[in-house]
Amino acid sequence: MSAIQYPVYAPAAKMAPTRRRFARPVAPSVAGVPLRDIAQRWETIAAIALTGLTAPHTMPLHFCGPLWKRPGGAGSPPRTESDAVMELNKVEAKKSLRQTLAAAVSAIIHPVAFPLVTLAAITYAQEGSARETLIVCLIAVVTTTAPVAALVAFQVARGHWSDLDVSVRKQRYKLYPIGLLFALLLTAIYFWIDAPRVTIIAALAMTLANAIDGVINYGYKVSAHATAAAGCAALLWLFAPGWGLPAAIATALVGWSRVELGRHTTGQVLLGWLVGVSSALAIGLLFA
Repeated sequence: MSAIQYPVYAPAAKMAPTRRRFARPVAPSVAGVPLRDIAQRWETIAAIALTGLTAPHTMPLHFCGPLWKRPGGAGSPPRTESDAVMELNKVEAKKSLRQTLAAAVSAIIHPVAFPLVTLAAITYAQEGSARETLIVCLIAVVTTTAPVAALVAFQVARGHWSDLDVSVRKQRYKLYPIGLLFALLLTAIYFWIDAPRVTIIAALAMTLANAIDGVINYGYKVSAHATAAAGCAALLWLFAPGWGLPAAIATALVGWSRVELGRHTTGQVLLGWLVGVSSALAIGLLFA
């Protein structure tokens, strides 16, 4: 009896599953720029505008042109005020004629140099002595002008401060107290050597303006250029009237230059003018 033979079935070959290919949706765009990027850009601009209305002292100095282009990401604004100042310094390398003029005005009518010129002018106008004027100016240079200028240059060279104007508000937390100490030292020396009354008045006015700016700086940035120029102009109007009008014009020019260079807003310049004039008038009228 023959054995029963059962049919042998070979296993069916496994077929690879087929993938359905769907066409990728094309992101909507305008002029080749995705709408999502455009929306993000306008969202950033709106946030910056809102910040400027609610807390202008936290705003970077500029928001247009090359300052939008950062290594951290295309289209993102500077994260801190220090970053904005560094970017602004690079932008200023390519200055227009108007910006060059503004930079020259800011350098000439500087808060370190202009008070020294004012001190010499009012001392000579009131006392008429070139020798006494030279003595009080040399004391001012040794006790205030040279130390403050050296401190700023040293901090900038070390990379701790952004620029010679110390444009970042938080970096001025150390500058104002140190400047106030030097100003107090100068005033004390003037009292000790029995300097002319007008010289002591000028020193007290600049000391008061520096103290007020230092207090304001903890909450809002104020223009030191505008403060010094306005204070000097007020002192010249009081004690050397012939120099009052040129000083007033210089004050207006330095205010324009600070806004033109993007170092300050109009409000910061106006506040500086108010502090400078009020300090000079308060001390000048009180002791005169």
